[in-house]
Amino acid sequence: MNSAAENNSEAAKDSGSYNPSSNSGPALTGFKQDLEAMRTADFKFIVVFRRKDGGKLQPEDKEAIGRITGQQVNRRKLSDEGKAVIIGSNFPFLPGMLEQLTPRFKMEDHSKPDSGPLVANTNQQP
Repeated sequence: MNSAAENNSEAAKDSGSYNPSSNSGPALTGFKQDLEAMRTADFKFIVVFRRKDGGKLQPEDKEAIGRITGQQVNRRKLSDEGKAVIIGSNFPFLPGMLEQLTPRFKMEDHSKPDSGPLVANTNQQP
């Protein structure tokens, strides 16, 4: 005896709307999901900072990242079980900003390929 759910599933198969081999793939979780959310938000510049020892970010780490990046960025997201901060921005970083963070943290650049330089050129002539 078929249940209503089985009957509906069979009907969907017959109508052509059922596609068990769709390209949706497995659902993203954790860090990958957070990174994809930054891409979906259409940020030009996406960088990830992690402690060089691979450990969880401590309160002083998060404070330093927040203080140095300030209001320059559009979004910050703590991710990877507290081991990473993902930053999304539509504007290049100010000169010196990343240099203040990279001695202490590993940086991964996930920016769009056509976004331009990661650091703003403030020496442009009018």
